[in-house]
Amino acid sequence: MSNLLFLGPPASGKGTQAKKVSSQYGWPHISTGDMFRAAYAQRTALGKEAHDTYWRKGLLVPDEITNTLAFERLKQDDCKEGYILDGYPRTLGQATALNHFFLQGKKEGRQGLDAVIFFDCSEEVLIERAASRRVCRACGAIYKSGTAVCQCLGELYQRPDDYPKIVRERLGEYILKTSCLLEFYRKFGLLREIDATQSEPDVLRDICKLI
Repeated sequence: MSNLLFLGPPASGKGTQAKKVSSQYGWPHISTGDMFRAAYAQRTALGKEAHDTYWRKGLLVPDEITNTLAFERLKQDDCKEGYILDGYPRTLGQATALNHFFLQGKKEGRQGLDAVIFFDCSEEVLIERAASRRVCRACGAIYKSGTAVCQCLGELYQRPDDYPKIVRERLGEYILKTSCLLEFYRKFGLLREIDATQSEPDVLRDICKLI
């Protein structure tokens, strides 16, 4: 089992665990944000459009652009032995397009998802985690509140997205747009659930058991 999708609400820990699993198994961690940043850094037409027209302005990038960027990324050589998708697909439309991409790629030996790991976590825990999260302005490392300075000596700050009011709004959007993905992947027998309220080592242990 090597082609994975980590699915879960904001602050459920899926990004943190994706990095850990990526490091342990050598599979690339593919997040939507990293995908957009890489395409923009390479100055591709789609990368510039996604950044300049939408992402920089805080607008949602249309599915058509997001899908195309994701498909280009999954075709790269480092994904042949496995990958971890984090933050994509985010909607039922994106999931349907991704499924079609895999079906089309069977002739080329392209493999689809082996499992979708859902990070199940209560709203109370999610809000508490987000409110205590601090991010380094210099390197982007994430810490819990109480840490004064990053290891790189960068300043730590609380992102507006982590304010309790904003977290509740993001959870509402997640439930509206993303929760339908659970049933979509359950129908294909791919859904696996993890208790994301556990400690980080325990969550990683459970993921590795699934793998």
